[in-house]
Amino acid sequence: MKRVISWTLVAVTWLASLLVFVLKFRSAEVFAIPVVMTVLLIAMALFQRWCRRKVIQLYGEDSHEAVAETRNLEVLSNTNLLSCVLLSAVHGFVLYCRVSGRGDFSGAEKILASFLGLLLVVVGNLLPKLRPNKYVGIRLPWLMHDEHRWAKTHRFGGFALVLCGVAMLVCSTFSRTPAHLALVMLLATTGIIIAYSWVAK
Repeated sequence: MKRVISWTLVAVTWLASLLVFVLKFRSAEVFAIPVVMTVLLIAMALFQRWCRRKVIQLYGEDSHEAVAETRNLEVLSNTNLLSCVLLSAVHGFVLYCRVSGRGDFSGAEKILASFLGLLLVVVGNLLPKLRPNKYVGIRLPWLMHDEHRWAKTHRFGGFALVLCGVAMLVCSTFSRTPAHLALVMLLATTGIIIAYSWVAK
């Protein structure tokens, strides 16, 4: 279902870009985001299929590892869908500004910051569900072979990302430069999570 929604968003974004290109704004740059979305979905689909096949070959289809990997890839799939929603929303606003001549492009910055905040809230809730793996999650070297530290770091990381996401949502409403603040908050949160993973026992 998520894959259908993602591809539907890509199709709608391509169609909107094509209409704008033909009727109003003849520049190839209107296709930049649809191209990125298409490449992203194809790359993620191939990656997920490869991961799934690799785990089945190593452990068998009904193994504990295969079940855990399926859950990990589900988190990746949810994140991918939200990324498509984010890109579609920003692109739709930009096309609206181009066609109508109305609206301030800084509005796209607010949309970007708010959707990024929403994405972090969702990812933060999904992060503690991840099991140790080579592909998805906070894959720091000192966590890969320590399941206890992995679990503690991902619980803390999930909480930190939710707080960061909520802060971004607030900033997108009240700040004049939400994208800059969002970047600072994201970098700070990443640093805090890495520091915690190092000291976690």
